[in-house]
This record gives sequence, C-alpha cells and structure tokens, in this order.
Amino acid sequence: MLIFKEERWRPSIVGWGMFVFATILNLIIEPNLPSVLGFLTAAIIIFIANIIYVLYTNKKSIKGKNK
Repeated sequence: MLIFKEERWRPSIVGWGMFVFATILNLIIEPNLPSVLGFLTAAIIIFIANIIYVLYTNKKSIKGKNK
C-alpha cells in the first residue's frame, strides 16, 4: 500500500474497495438489497467529496503559484 501514500485519490479508491468488499460479504451472508444500496450511496458520497477536495486543492495550488 505504499504506492498510495501520497495519492490524492486514495479516499475514492478505498471507498469503492469497501463498497465491493461489503457488497460481496453481504451477498454471501444475507442478501439484502437496501444494504447494498446503502453501501453504494456511501461510496458515491466519498467519491464526490474527494472530487471536491482534489479540485479545491488544485485551484488553491494554482493561485499560490500565480502570486
């Protein structure tokens, strides 16, 4: 996991990985569609929050270089 040490997209990767793991585990133990949809919603929220963070830091770093 040292590859992702400085990766800014790490929360998105972890969020989607957790979604896949939780979905597979849920389907093996007790298939339940609302749980899968809840996992998907959480992964999408983490992904969107990470996009906002990355875009904000890019914008902030560009402003810092221009000054």
